[in-house]
Parts: sequence; C-alpha cells; structure tokens
Amino acid sequence: MYRLMMMRDYNVGSNLSEELRSFLYIIPYNILLFVMMLIILKASKLKLKAIGINFKTLPKSLLVGLVVAVPILAYKILVEGLFEEYDGINILWVCLYFATYMFIKELMYRGLIQPRIVTLVGNKWLGIAIVALMFSVLTASGMNFELEDFLVHFVLVYVFNKYDNVAGSFLIYFAWNIY
Repeated sequence: MYRLMMMRDYNVGSNLSEELRSFLYIIPYNILLFVMMLIILKASKLKLKAIGINFKTLPKSLLVGLVVAVPILAYKILVEGLFEEYDGINILWVCLYFATYMFIKELMYRGLIQPRIVTLVGNKWLGIAIVALMFSVLTASGMNFELEDFLVHFVLVYVFNKYDNVAGSFLIYFAWNIY
C-alpha cells in the first residue's frame, strides 16, 4: 500500500518547534478551507446539510463511525505500532493535522462532490463510482489508481448515505488513513 509519508518527512517527534513550524500553515490552511466552504454555503443560501453536516443524525453517525474506527485504530496502535516514534504532544499535533485534513476531504468528497456528481450523471451508483475513482486517484501520490482507496470509498459512502452525515465517515477515514 502506497501512502504519502508527509508526517515522517516533517520529522515528527524530534523537535517540537520544527514540527510546529510545519503545522503552522497546514492546520490553519485546512481550517481556512472549511471557513471558505461555510462562506460559499452562506452566499448560496444553503444549509450545512448541503455539505453533509446534519445535526439530527449526528449521534447515530458518530456511533457507527466509532464502532468501525476504534478497532482499526486499536489494530494500528497495538499491532502496527502507530505513534511509537512520537511523544505525547506530537501525537496531539499529528492527530490534529490528520483530523483537519481528513474532515475537509470528507466534506469535499462525500458532502460536496458526491451528491452533485450523482445528480449530474442521473445514476446513483455511476455517480458514486465516478467519485470513488476520483477519490482513489487524487488521494494517491502521483495520480496512481489505488484499489484500496477505491474500495474504502464505498464503505465511507455507505456510512455517509445511511445518516446523511460526514461525521461517521470522517471517523472511519481518520482511523484508516492515520499513520
């Protein structure tokens, strides 16, 4: 499985000030993207539900996300040794980085792009497959197709569609992709 190893490139765990410098623009950039999405929603007179934030179904979506994400994280921590090379504060920064990055990606793919592509092509499964292909190609480095990401997309789509909420799919995506 090929994944971008950008966190290791930042030498996380060895020098907090160096790590903070690398995160000072990444985390706020992700937050800025979210704020820009909110501004576009407001200008378009759309509600948060239009991008997959549905407070009515939030508890159920979070529960399903946790049920799937916790075993994945447990496996990664206990078997793969996730976080072994990081100290406590750096673990928080790594998690914050991945959380902001993956939340924005979930809002973009599941909340924003997928419903519009499905509407555009007029077929639910064709639209989902197109977005799955986009997700798997654009998530990979070097514009390579990743079968694993393609298949994971369908799990994320199922959880998103079940509750019309990105919360559960975000938790699963976070657990699946954090390294």
